[in-house]
Amino acid sequence: MLCLYCGAKNADLAQSCVSCKRDISTPPDVKGHLGQVISACEKLQKGIISLIEFEEVLRRVDDITQQAKDEISSTPRKDAKAAEFPRRQALRGLEMFEEAISELKLYLQDKDTTHIEYAIPRIREAFKISVSAHKEFDELVKAEKKGGSTLDIEA
Repeated sequence: MLCLYCGAKNADLAQSCVSCKRDISTPPDVKGHLGQVISACEKLQKGIISLIEFEEVLRRVDDITQQAKDEISSTPRKDAKAAEFPRRQALRGLEMFEEAISELKLYLQDKDTTHIEYAIPRIREAFKISVSAHKEFDELVKAEKKGGSTLDIEA
């Protein structure tokens, strides 16, 4: 399993990254990555960062987003039916985020600021969808701990 924070390779069921020591048993905070892109957009518009720095932010977050999508899509769950709606929501949020990143990449090509203006609201919407999905997963985990639905990874 790749660490979604630093990219280091770890054992499949590792709880923490061998390199950065962060908890990798759950996906990284989506808010942080979405916030990085919005912050980079604002800094680019103010001339605080260069196009090269902006492109690097997009590349890094794009890679992390793809890893998160792959992880969400491939992680088997014992209670797959209960987890299906939040899983679809999480994927929807990530796909919306990917669309916004693609729009920002168009800015790199033609420097048309409408791409940034279009992307930022979509990033915020992707964040709302992701938060909703994470809340659903949290509720499933709480129910599992109380003896209800399970959300454990299959052995």
